[in-house]
Amino acid sequence: MVVFDDLWAEIKRNWGIVMRAKIAFFGLAAVGIMVGWRVCSFYDGKVADLKEAGVQSYAKSQSGILAQITEERDRLRVEKSDLSKEVGDLKIYHGKDAPPLRKRALILAQQIHDFIKDKKDLDYGQYMGRFSSRVVHMRDDLDQNGQDSEALDKEMTSFRGTIEDVRIIADEIEKLADKLSD
Repeated sequence: MVVFDDLWAEIKRNWGIVMRAKIAFFGLAAVGIMVGWRVCSFYDGKVADLKEAGVQSYAKSQSGILAQITEERDRLRVEKSDLSKEVGDLKIYHGKDAPPLRKRALILAQQIHDFIKDKKDLDYGQYMGRFSSRVVHMRDDLDQNGQDSEALDKEMTSFRGTIEDVRIIADEIEKLADKLSD
């Protein structure tokens, strides 16, 4: 503030000289106004450019987020389709014309025994593909019908992939099935 006070005092003291040089004063004032106007318009242009760049950057980031969301949505649609197919398969598994639970359990136990008969080593991939989901469903069905076995649960939770594990599972399913009535 001291600078402006000193400047104002200097202008007051020399006002007579300023009034005598009106043309120079007004010319200098006009040049000052034009320079100020150009600086402001230049600054406004730069601010507008920066705003536009910011908007474009924001739009790019939003399009990236949108792409991620779209990818996640598509992945979830595929997963939903797979789960719907699995539910459909389960409905087929428990169809109206399906044999009674006891018969299905005995058939599964016999198929497992036939699979491991005369084998020294278990073909783990083939067993998992052919029997693992069926064994889980059968255990759940037997449990819902009041038949459960600690030995079966233990073998299924600590499955090591040996012939002996598979034999115990088949034997336990067969034992539980024998407890059911036709």
